[in-house]
Amino acid sequence: MKKNYVVLVEGANIWMKSEKFERYGFFTTRFVRAANCTEAFEVSKKLIIKELEKHGLAVTSTGAEIEMRQLKVELIDWWQYLWHAPGKGFSFFLQ
Repeated sequence: MKKNYVVLVEGANIWMKSEKFERYGFFTTRFVRAANCTEAFEVSKKLIIKELEKHGLAVTSTGAEIEMRQLKVELIDWWQYLWHAPGKGFSFFLQ
């Protein structure tokens, strides 16, 4: 049975152009349904990659994958999931 999770993710190795191409990292939160914490993080990564690709940001300088690690995975109530799901957006920082 799937449960509701909130997943806080830190990512790195994204190249974006401001005045010149520079490497950025990001923080983001996703609200997902999954069987366990491990699956919740995997589902979150797929949603994050999909959103980055949508905005043309899923690019690295070497073609390497974007680095992601979970900072927090927490079981949440159904109403929290309904209120927030699936979550979107990023807070970027220069690396």
